[in-house]
Amino acid sequence: MSRIILFFAIFAAVLTGCAAGDSTPPDVRVEQAWSRPTLFADQADSAEASQLPTGTGVIYLTLTNLGGTSDAFLSAESAVAESAMLHETRVENEMASMHDHGAGGVPIPAGGTVAFEPNGSHIMLMGLKQHLIEGQMFEVTLTFKSGKVVTVPVSIENR
Repeated sequence: MSRIILFFAIFAAVLTGCAAGDSTPPDVRVEQAWSRPTLFADQADSAEASQLPTGTGVIYLTLTNLGGTSDAFLSAESAVAESAMLHETRVENEMASMHDHGAGGVPIPAGGTVAFEPNGSHIMLMGLKQHLIEGQMFEVTLTFKSGKVVTVPVSIENR
């Protein structure tokens, strides 16, 4: 009988050790998603507003990985633009330029936070399909390496 008890005690200890070594899966929280307007609210009824939008837009947000393993932000898409790219602004020799984060995306370490903010990383909206008017909102869908896909609202603010 004592051998059976000893066996189960060792078995339980092994299982506990295995579980302690495992990290919790990534769980990325998305907060403070905002975009700059292409039109200010007081221009929304002007002749300019009736013209098709041109150019680009931008989204800033904060990503926090609440899990115990790393993840990566791979891509974004929104109905307001033909495409969205993950960019980073870099300043070299007093000249600012934008660089694509590439296929590997933006790493989000376990327990870490990554801020997409002016003069840093951002989501570039290419081929806008509508004007972005201050005070309005639109949605963006984010895809992560872990397979998580989340759609969040983006407020249009003049900051």
